[in-house]
Amino acid sequence: MLVVLDANPIIGLSKGGIFHLLPRAFHHIYIPKPIWEEVVERGNGRPGQMEAEAGRADGWLQVTTTTVPASFRHDYQLKGNDAYVAKLAVDLRAHLVVTDDKKLRRAARSLGFNLAGTAALVAAFKQLDFIPSCRDVLDRMIREEFGIEQIHYDSALLQSGEA
Repeated sequence: MLVVLDANPIIGLSKGGIFHLLPRAFHHIYIPKPIWEEVVERGNGRPGQMEAEAGRADGWLQVTTTTVPASFRHDYQLKGNDAYVAKLAVDLRAHLVVTDDKKLRRAARSLGFNLAGTAALVAAFKQLDFIPSCRDVLDRMIREEFGIEQIHYDSALLQSGEA
């Protein structure tokens, strides 16, 4: 399965200590170059920087360039790096876009992509028996100041059988 990640799942999964599990669930994981720049090059030791670097060094995280025409930004009402995530998903014909950003989710949905948020990914990792507890990981992410909306927290617990 080919997946395109936004910055927030990289940071959130890193804060939860489970970013390294991504290649167990997905075979092809991509991020656009501006997301790499945001998380790694400007990361300055923040969560996600070392994890993304390790994923790239291990060969399972691919950093790819894409061009985003102004018309694409306008048509899908996207600004900044969100436009690069959506355009890369289009270019690669991704199976899944992982983001928590509402505008990017709306655009990806209108483009016909399957979506997952960070909390849903944690729940999926629990279902796959990659982690013993969805709640523990989500709570760790929250303690590390990663914002998870209550509705997504509750949904992830329900999905993972921990509600």
